Amino acid sequence: MIRARSLLALVVLASPAAAQELPRTHAPQPTTPAITPGDLMTRLYILADDSMMGREAGKRGNVKGTDYIAAEYRRMGLEPAGENGTFFQTVPMVEKGILPGASLTADGAALALRTDWVPFPEVGSAIRFVPRMRAQGVQAVFGGRVGGQMLAPEQARGKLVVLLPPLGEGGAVDYRFWSNPAMRWYPDAAGVAVVSLEASPGGLVGYLLQPQAAIARQGPAPAATGAPGMLVSAAAARRLLGADPATLAVGAAGRTVTGAFEFGEKPTEAPARNVVGVLRGSDPALRGQYATYVAAQLRAYRAGTRQTEVAGGAIQALGSSVNDAAQAALQIAASSQQQLVGVDQVAGAMESIKQASAQNVVSATQLETTARSLNDLGHRLKQMVERYKV
Repeated sequence: MIRARSLLALVVLASPAAAQELPRTHAPQPTTPAITPGDLMTRLYILADDSMMGREAGKRGNVKGTDYIAAEYRRMGLEPAGENGTFFQTVPMVEKGILPGASLTADGAALALRTDWVPFPEVGSAIRFVPRMRAQGVQAVFGGRVGGQMLAPEQARGKLVVLLPPLGEGGAVDYRFWSNPAMRWYPDAAGVAVVSLEASPGGLVGYLLQPQAAIARQGPAPAATGAPGMLVSAAAARRLLGADPATLAVGAAGRTVTGAFEFGEKPTEAPARNVVGVLRGSDPALRGQYATYVAAQLRAYRAGTRQTEVAGGAIQALGSSVNDAAQAALQIAASSQQQLVGVDQVAGAMESIKQASAQNVVSATQLETTARSLNDLGHRLKQMVERYKV
């Protein structure tokens, strides 16, 4: 059997030893035929060492980590199964975020990015903003409160609509405006600004501002339709409208606004790589068959989950309803699936393994049902014997 191995998996030992405090350093020990805690510690301490720089995809540490794994594959005699006769499989990873040059002014006075305003990207069908803004001398207008009285869509055309966020239980501000069914996205507006910057978790704001690792877009981007969005502070809202929005009537005209931003892609500082090798088996009857062992040292999946962990509020942004959760799952799954780009040749085998696994589950279920039936029959026989014994 041919066994294709991709990278090394992190193993957590489910034993009392796992709860013990481990030493800060560990001297590498020779590998033994048996899998031992010491052998695992040697591998994990090497990969987790500070010299590996975290091994994050698209960073120098990922190159160092994959270089080490490829060297071990070569030392063990595995055959290269990557690109151009190497062990490496490059994944088209980029950093996505706000491109340089983002700006916003009210009557010519600049508002500060991060302190006064933060651009908000499109997130599937859950958050229907477009990823770029180009507004020159447009009028700000008070659009009301999400969930309350709001500006009519036809009155928003070509304007920057400033909205108060919805109110939750007890009248507290709910920063999750996207989950409110009454939210209007104003696709014909020059922009939509929601006054919820202070109410938003720091993790969400940091997520919006910091570049995030992602798989590069394949093919041209679809035509963007809709309005760009942003979070603004209460002070910025007063500057945009010329007054506290809580004192204004819906439709009240504000200042003249000029703004621009764009979410885009840029190359990562280093290649993002998988390591792929082949270990030949010795059974001639199984030649041509193979099993795959895959672990995510590349961390494209980790990058997707890290985004949601750091975002805090972004988790809720993508999962505030069943629909939103499905969107998040699809995006993360797509990121994870991209790790396997270039290994299409194993797809058929994986489907066979999947079918075999499903058959095993069915067989196990049938065995469990049979065992329960036999157990029930045994109880009945025992009762009959007890009833009729002399």
